[in-house]
Parts: sequence; structure tokens; C-alpha cells
Amino acid sequence: MKNIRIYHPEKYNNSDEYIPVEPDIYKTISKNVSSGLSLSEVTDKELAEKLKALDGWEKGTGELECRFMKLNYEGKRYYIDTDSHPDMVMISMDDIEKPIYVTSLMFEQEPEYDENDPSDAEISQYPLEDILDKFFCMCEDWYDDENESDPVNSYMEFSSDDIEDIKSLLSIVGKHVYNKEDGDYVILAIE
Repeated sequence: MKNIRIYHPEKYNNSDEYIPVEPDIYKTISKNVSSGLSLSEVTDKELAEKLKALDGWEKGTGELECRFMKLNYEGKRYYIDTDSHPDMVMISMDDIEKPIYVTSLMFEQEPEYDENDPSDAEISQYPLEDILDKFFCMCEDWYDDENESDPVNSYMEFSSDDIEDIKSLLSIVGKHVYNKEDGDYVILAIE
């Protein structure tokens, strides 16, 4: 990755969803949807008892949900594992709102470092995966439209629940980031 710069997408402008907290860093609510079934226990005992007493629980469908009873209540999905934990009410992690911090970067991919061609809409797994690991971040938005229409630049929104991780990530702006061999290992180089 070279020519790494801050990207200011339109969604950050005049939006109640994205609150600027530092230059080029915004606070928002996570919208990351998992492809699996990730659950967390409802720790509010009063709410759990209220939910268990409600009518409308039905057998879950699909490969992952089939062992649970599920209930949609006030816009959220709740589950009970009637076989293993019949007294525990769980909520889908996709329905738990949590604040996160985001920033967006644009950069050029470098085929000479085994990255995709800049005209390719797909962003190479490496060094992106190593950047995510080093700075404890996740990909929040892939900017599909921008990546498909721009034959030179790639676009990515990064997120973390810790603003310090995003501040650290911004240290790569203006730098050259790539993977290089170091003996028997491949390491992330930031120059």
C-alpha cells in the first residue's frame, strides 16, 4: 500500500450517525453484522424474567438457530437454549448497540508486493490483515462503489471500540506499508 491518505466519505458529513471526536476520527454505533449466531446473556434479571413469561416464543429455523427458541421483542432478537440452558435468556450480539470509533483511508495497491492490481475492486488480504492485527482494528465498510469505480485507489473504513487504536492506525498515513520477508518470516513493514 502506498500513497495512504485520509478519505472523507459523504456519510461523515452532516450526519447524526457520525460524531467527530478528533480530527479524522468519528464515533458511531457498530453496524457490523456477523455471519454466524453470536449470543450474549441478558444480565438484567427483571428483563430476562419478563421475556421468559411472554407468549410468542417459537422454534428457531436454520442450521444455527434450530436448537433455540427465539422471540422478537421491541426490535431485538432473544433466544433460549431449551436443552442446555433453559433458564438463561440470550440476546443476539447483532442487536447489541455499542459505540465504536471509525476512520477511512484511501491508498494504492501494489502488485509488485503481491497485492491486487489497483484497478481490481477487491482489496488484497495482505498487508490489510497484518494492519488490522497490528492496530487492533476491524474493517467496518468496504466502500464497494468507490472500489469498483476508481481504477487507481482503494478505500476502506477501519473501526475499533478503543479510540487509541484508531489514533495509532492513523500513523500509517503518508507511509509505505507492505509485507516483506525477514528470514523465514514475513513481517509488516511501515516506512
